[in-house]
Amino acid sequence: MATRFPMATGIFRPLLLLFGATRVNGYVDVGEKNEVVEFRMGLYRSRVPRAEIRGARLRRWRPWEGIGWRTDLEGAVLLVSSGRELVEVSFERPLRGWISLGKHYDRIAVSVEDPDGLIAALGSGEEGAG
Repeated sequence: MATRFPMATGIFRPLLLLFGATRVNGYVDVGEKNEVVEFRMGLYRSRVPRAEIRGARLRRWRPWEGIGWRTDLEGAVLLVSSGRELVEVSFERPLRGWISLGKHYDRIAVSVEDPDGLIAALGSGEEGAG
């Protein structure tokens, strides 16, 4: 059975509509039998094979990183829907996508309601918060 981790929204909920993000289409889904992990925030969707996920850890959200889907220009795609800590998920091999401006990225950082639960579901192959 798939486990869904909804995006945390808080006070940013009205602004997230600019990104097409609602409570219905903002989540991380750890697929059945852990085969695929889906990251979704409004118009953004990425499906990553579970075998390609190296680990997950807490990452501090910095206000200048803003909200919505974006890149940090340092190898990560950010799906920020709240001013809380993010869960940063790292990959074995870099991906390429439109949010990263066509550049490769090897991490996705997401705002979810249950960061500890998502880390436990994905495994924490990395230590410490960034």
